[in-house]
Amino acid sequence: MTSAKLFLSVCNLAASAGWAVIAVMLIRLLLGLPGLRRIPRRYVCLLWAVVGLRLVFPFSPESVLSLIPSAEVLPQTILYDSTPTVTTGVPALNAVINDAVMPSFAPNPGDSVNPMQVLTAIGSWVWIAGAVLMLVYMLVSYLFLYRRMRFATRLAGEDGVYESDAVSSPFVFGLIRPKIYLPYNMDAETRSHVIAHERAHLSRGDHFIKPAAFLLLSVYWFHPLLWAAYILLCRDIESACDERAARDMTAAERKSYAAALVRCSVRARQITACPLAFGETGVKRRVTAILDYRRPTLWVLIAAVVLCVVFAVCFGTNPQVHSFEMMPWTEYRFAAFAYQNGMYSYVLTAETAPSFAVDEDDTLWIQYSGGTAWTSVGKLAEYSVTEKSLSALFDGYVDADGSEFASLKNTVRACRAARRAEYVHPATGDVDIYTLIQRDNGDILVLYSHRFPDADGTLNEEIPRWAYRIMAPGTRAELPTYDSYRVAYAYAGSPAPDYNEIHRMPYADHTIEAFTQLSEYVDPERLRHASVIPVLRFASADDLRQFREAYRDAFVFDDSLGDRIPAFDYAVRTFGDSEALFRDNVLFVACINAPSGSHVFSVSQITAENGVLAVDIDRYAPELCTDDEISHFVLIAVPRTVAEKTEAVVVLLENAPSPTVIPDEAFDFPENYADTLNPPRETDNTQQAPAYEDTPSGTFTVDPDVTASDGFALHPEYETSELVIPPNGEENETRPDIEDEFSDEDFIVIEPTE
Repeated sequence: MTSAKLFLSVCNLAASAGWAVIAVMLIRLLLGLPGLRRIPRRYVCLLWAVVGLRLVFPFSPESVLSLIPSAEVLPQTILYDSTPTVTTGVPALNAVINDAVMPSFAPNPGDSVNPMQVLTAIGSWVWIAGAVLMLVYMLVSYLFLYRRMRFATRLAGEDGVYESDAVSSPFVFGLIRPKIYLPYNMDAETRSHVIAHERAHLSRGDHFIKPAAFLLLSVYWFHPLLWAAYILLCRDIESACDERAARDMTAAERKSYAAALVRCSVRARQITACPLAFGETGVKRRVTAILDYRRPTLWVLIAAVVLCVVFAVCFGTNPQVHSFEMMPWTEYRFAAFAYQNGMYSYVLTAETAPSFAVDEDDTLWIQYSGGTAWTSVGKLAEYSVTEKSLSALFDGYVDADGSEFASLKNTVRACRAARRAEYVHPATGDVDIYTLIQRDNGDILVLYSHRFPDADGTLNEEIPRWAYRIMAPGTRAELPTYDSYRVAYAYAGSPAPDYNEIHRMPYADHTIEAFTQLSEYVDPERLRHASVIPVLRFASADDLRQFREAYRDAFVFDDSLGDRIPAFDYAVRTFGDSEALFRDNVLFVACINAPSGSHVFSVSQITAENGVLAVDIDRYAPELCTDDEISHFVLIAVPRTVAEKTEAVVVLLENAPSPTVIPDEAFDFPENYADTLNPPRETDNTQQAPAYEDTPSGTFTVDPDVTASDGFALHPEYETSELVIPPNGEENETRPDIEDEFSDEDFIVIEPTE
């Protein structure tokens, strides 16, 4: 865990404990009322123990009775969100902070880092520096007092009691073998009361409690309520010891005890972790309490126990999170419209509405109508949706008094949980926002909105596009996976970079050139097709980001090869959330040069044996190819358990059978290559032309008067007026299907000569 994420966790613990501190303060005020003063202070110390446990443990049980508004005010995703939000649990406070403050920390398109990451990183270092100073102060204070007490003399007849002229007020000092220190020349009556009080401290273990409380204060020094809590805890510890020492005293003895307390009173010192001083805190109130002390009745003790139990349940537990429930790997389809923005010409219908699914990492996937592939939108994060935020979003787009908006408001009122995922388009900076709102009855509403950047990159206000209810028909969503590996493909640029240059990159993995060394690990038949393909290795999102910045001139990262091969940035997104990706995987990227943009590559097999990761890649090369040398990326997410044992990576590149139309069944992954690489188009015009069994053999010439729709098309880049077709009886070829790659203007038509 990074320092920034640790700091966010500490802030969340401090925020939830702050509500418990306020509750203890209110209870202390109530205990000052007549009739409630009889509750012993030791029970108030138990309330402070609940606060301490909230600060120590990063988790707490959930309860419907919890009065903590929110256990996670600052979600971890705030470091990466394009619209950072806090969830205080108080809607009015959320609205003020999220509407007025948080937008100033939203990143601009093109920024290399989120402003919240910078702010949190700075805050974490300031927090660490403050904690170190507090701990140094504690250690120095302890050593200074230890040095002063070295020459104290033991009081005769009292075990563990010492006298010193450096002591102005009695106290307990030490952890392992604590001792009671008294000033010289104390009369016997006062001394007996003081020793009784200090022994009460020891029997209660206060010499451990106070230093532990100061340690917590050192960690949470930035929270003002916890400073107040520490001061009040010290007062309650002293009052509890007074009650313990005085519970068996007569009225006269209590007066004598109070007089001793006054005589030993000193001006309050600065806040310290030690020692436990007899007359240092709240002397006036303590004297009054001692003189008015009465042994508590059974009913008072029962009421005190009930108070502690109720407090522990209400403030020692987290609010029950109404979890957002979507069955992973299940397709959720359109059920009913709730809203559609009429200002757009594109109208969504029940037939064209996309489907949605989530995986086990809470990554949201979308499947467009007419396609079979799933596209990653991003990781779903907790989101707070209120009627006010809904009204602000739809202001100017719907009739505030209309039935359509009333239905949306009813959905928000019945909201059990909400999640949001965002995708920033690398090329344009546009932001697609998908908000999923789940009602108490389990229904899920998908709200799609959009933000456009201005010329200076500043994002405009969020615009709602459509909203509809989705349901799960029980169909399994075949999200991209490759057994324990995941694979994606991307365009790397043209012309292809030199392999030697790639091998010299700091991210280059050990690619074995002497493949004969692998004969005992890799099947020789497979080894026969091995090529020296450079492989890059990325173990973290920072590695990938630095690579992208350093080699932006060598590769293309944000542009695709038409609609056939996606951009590198898009391919990385298909793996889902980058944090989750690199937590469980290492990303290997093979760079493959191709003499033509018509070549297609597909991973057919991946094996890991004896420290060698072998990747079989099939290359499909049509007979008619474009003359444009390009480079491909093949991205493979390898589980860390496998990657840590991998000493070398070898790419086995094999030329697959080369039909002029590549059949879908040629691929083991993915099932539909075009749909997997890109969001599916609404219509699929790809058709396989019939074999030309009845076409006469001979020489063909170009007829410039015939259009592309009249016959067989050939791109003019080939600069030939002849094409030889095999005679009938020889192996027939299917007709090249390259029309999808070029517009009609790019084609000329050839026809047979006489």
